Amino acid sequence: MAFPNQTEQQSPIGVVLCLIYLGMMAYVYMKFLLELARSLALSLEFLLAADIAATAVSPDWNAVGKLAVIAFIRTFLNYFLEKDVEELQKIA
Repeated sequence: MAFPNQTEQQSPIGVVLCLIYLGMMAYVYMKFLLELARSLALSLEFLLAADIAATAVSPDWNAVGKLAVIAFIRTFLNYFLEKDVEELQKIA
């Protein structure tokens, strides 16, 4: 069903404008993902520093073991997050 002043066919200009808009939205989304990944990497580093400081205050072997596991997991996550950020920077 068409509007009163429109025909059944879509204009090529409208299709082109729609594609340009979708391309711009994809670019904005990629930039958003890049900023989100950077902030997550920074927060992982701060959380690791906070855990190290907490362990330095009360160092028992149980806390040191937990810190080692947490540090390994966060370093692992941060490494792959940084790889994804580098790939996003190449694309965007």
